[in-house]
Amino acid sequence: MTVSDQDYPLTAVECVLLKTLMEHPKWVFTKAQLYQQAWEQTYLEDDNSLRVLISRLRDKLGVDHIETIRGIGYRWKL
Repeated sequence: MTVSDQDYPLTAVECVLLKTLMEHPKWVFTKAQLYQQAWEQTYLEDDNSLRVLISRLRDKLGVDHIETIRGIGYRWKL
C-alpha cells in the first residue's frame, strides 16, 4: 500500500483495516466495527487480535496516524 508516496508492505487484513480508517478520517470506529471489517467475524471482548494488528500497523507506518480513543476504539489522525 502507498501512503503519502511511501510504500508499505502490508498483509491483506492490515490493508482492509488501514483503508477503513483512512476513508473516514476523524471518525471513531469501535473495536467491534474494525474487527468486523478486518476479519468479517463478530468481535469477542477478550480477543487481543485487533490490538496486535493496530500495533503492527503503527510499527510499519513509522508514525502514529492511528489514534486510540480510550474506552471506544480507534480513528485515523491526520
